[in-house]
Amino acid sequence: MRCWNWRRRDVMPADHGMSDMAARGPVVALRLRQRAILLVVLAALLWSTSGLVFRMLDDTALWRVVFWRSSFLVPFLLLLIRHRGGGRMSLLFRAAGWQALLAGLFLGAAFTLWVLAIGATSVANANFIYCCAPIFAMLLARVFLGERLSGTGIVAIFGVVLGILIINAGAMQGEGLVGNLFALGTGVSFAAYTVTLRARQHVDMLPAVFFAALFSAFAGLVAMAGDIGIAPRDVLLCLILGVGQVGFGLVLFTAGARHLPTTELTLLSLIEVILSPVWVWLFMGETATPQTLLGGAVVLAAVMGPTITLLRQGAPIKTSPV
Repeated sequence: MRCWNWRRRDVMPADHGMSDMAARGPVVALRLRQRAILLVVLAALLWSTSGLVFRMLDDTALWRVVFWRSSFLVPFLLLLIRHRGGGRMSLLFRAAGWQALLAGLFLGAAFTLWVLAIGATSVANANFIYCCAPIFAMLLARVFLGERLSGTGIVAIFGVVLGILIINAGAMQGEGLVGNLFALGTGVSFAAYTVTLRARQHVDMLPAVFFAALFSAFAGLVAMAGDIGIAPRDVLLCLILGVGQVGFGLVLFTAGARHLPTTELTLLSLIEVILSPVWVWLFMGETATPQTLLGGAVVLAAVMGPTITLLRQGAPIKTSPV
């Protein structure tokens, strides 16, 4: 998902006859900000229901879910790219370059591993481990881009490692461990996706999301050896997972993200992580273990730490590849 740069327009001075507009400037900016926050929160709410919808599926063949979820997303993204490019899709694909293919490969892995994780562990485990992606991105950026790690970032890394170890304390004998590893792979893959986008951070990289859906659908098709038959009810649920949650969530998030700084986006996105286990507990009776809740709290604190520090320092508004 791509967050766009936002620059506040300079308000003309009163002696240009624009005093009324100048007076209304802060009000307009405030309304834009409130609307942006609402859109991002709505996106996070949509994404938070993915675990619940997944638990409603009758078909337990995870690779079929991978195929159908991404297959529905492909045409939706094509329409979105066509709209974004003013009817000329080729312009966006050419502008995105080969980096879109690489980023799409990483994101496609994240799409796929996420479904496998939800199918093999609890929704709470999967979400708490996956939300470490920003910390993994810090590490990858340090290794591949030479970005400096702050003291707060180093502490966050240790916090994430500790939280993941606590979450896995009850899974060391095999129960849920494979799913937790899939969730870890999801976070690492998404982190690699965000770091790859840095190379084209001023270009619309929506084609990368299209390639991700394409790669994920192909992986599901190959894994099932073409056996993709699924009940009509599950087809509808996969449509909701693909278009309703990922697709429309992407539209809402992108529309709101262009008016908010990266630090605030990180905090607002954590709504998804917090609410996902709540929905499956309320409607499906799926509970989180004490180790998961403790480890999840440690992970959330570790992820929020650097973000809150930047907010307190008055971090400038900037683009985000996420």
